[in-house]
Amino acid sequence: MPLVLTGGAGRGAAFSDVLWAGQRESDEVSVLSVGLEFPPEAGFKRVTFEIHSLDVARKFASTPIIRAITVQGNNWEWRAQRVLADDEDPAAELPFEVVSGTESKRTVRLRFEGLIPFSKARLPGLSAVRDALIGLRGRILWLTAPRFCEDRIILEPVGRNTGLLTPRGGISVLQALRADADLTERVSQWYRAGGGDAATQGGGREIRFEPVPPNHFRALMSSPGTSGPSVNIVDSGAGWIQLLPVLTALALADQDNGPRIVAIEEPESNLHPSAQRAIASAVAELVVRRRESSCVVLETHSFPLLQYIQLQILTGTLDARDVAVYWVSQSADGSSQLVSGAFDEDGQLSGNWPSSAFVESLDLAREIAMARRVRVR
Repeated sequence: MPLVLTGGAGRGAAFSDVLWAGQRESDEVSVLSVGLEFPPEAGFKRVTFEIHSLDVARKFASTPIIRAITVQGNNWEWRAQRVLADDEDPAAELPFEVVSGTESKRTVRLRFEGLIPFSKARLPGLSAVRDALIGLRGRILWLTAPRFCEDRIILEPVGRNTGLLTPRGGISVLQALRADADLTERVSQWYRAGGGDAATQGGGREIRFEPVPPNHFRALMSSPGTSGPSVNIVDSGAGWIQLLPVLTALALADQDNGPRIVAIEEPESNLHPSAQRAIASAVAELVVRRRESSCVVLETHSFPLLQYIQLQILTGTLDARDVAVYWVSQSADGSSQLVSGAFDEDGQLSGNWPSSAFVESLDLAREIAMARRVRVR
């Protein structure tokens, strides 16, 4: 299916739930457009899908279908649109009318597996689009907030480690670590460094596992080089539980066969600012090592986290061109406004960002200083 309405992103939505709910310019059938851009070596520049529902009048989830596909190259473009009624099987090979700037209209047959197109027709860039989309399978990792881990005893992992985690982390994180000793060591290195001294009271941690016969294990946090007690990870604190999937995702993305796009909601959840600084450092290190192959998308409400990214630019760890920032707000009519910005080499933000950005912590520090002065008088 081109849009999994019952999955983590859809959360059981109907097709109408994922569309703009405000006033529309016309009564035309609602269509969701999804566009993907690719680097020049892919063989095309952009592919755009137009998706709508088999029955848009229903209020419950129905099957989304590909209504049209547009593929663009450097100096060419074509668009294929369905010509049959929507009561056809969306998984079947169906007729599409193709329009391009170099030839007259013609009809071809296309079949889609999700967004991946298949056809015997000779269309520019079609095989490149198929190969590029197949290449994305297993390469996108998304973590939601909050992230949970509530199981004290975990089933041993079976089969090959796919390198993907479930959006809420959970046992998939612990099974991925259990299956890969090198991955566990990389995550433990971060914990041993303290994860920010204030966050851990200056004490490092490391992850180890304890088998529970016949086919389960426990994941434990312990203090390296000491005889202190080990604690089950579920008892190590909400901050560490929220953080473990983040560190694991970043470590996975640093593997040759790991995900290439890592999207993380609120990586700062339940974390001390010093631990947020360590996250910024981990992200910067990954971006530098995997600049040509990996992308990290962070959705955050934390100014300290963003300021730590600024610091990485100022110290030369990150190139300013490695970072793009967006401010999302909501207008009076309910529509979302996206304002883009960029850092310069001095870590300063350019663009039409709100004047309130980055000033809240400075204003609060100023108010504290003024209140102290009043008390001294």
